[in-house]
Amino acid sequence: MRTDLFEMMAALEHDRWSGWMKYMLANLNVESLIRWVGQMGTDYFELPDHSRESDRDEVRKTLALMASYEDSVILRLVNDHRKEEE
Repeated sequence: MRTDLFEMMAALEHDRWSGWMKYMLANLNVESLIRWVGQMGTDYFELPDHSRESDRDEVRKTLALMASYEDSVILRLVNDHRKEEE
C-alpha cells in the first residue's frame, strides 16, 4: 500500500467525503436540505464564523498531515521562506 503524501491526502479526502455522506444520510430532511443548499450558494467569506470554523478544522487536518511528512514540498517551501526572512 502506498503511503506517500499524495495517497495519504487522497485517503483524508475520502474520509471527509465518507463522514459527510454518513452525516447527511442520517440527517436528511427538508430543513437540512434547505440549509445545505443555502450554504452551497454562499461565498466562504460570507458564511457565519461557526461554519467557517468547521472548514478551518478540515484545513488543520490537511496541514497536520502535510507537516508529518519531512519530505513535504510544502514544508520545504515554508522552511525556505523562513530562511529568506532571516
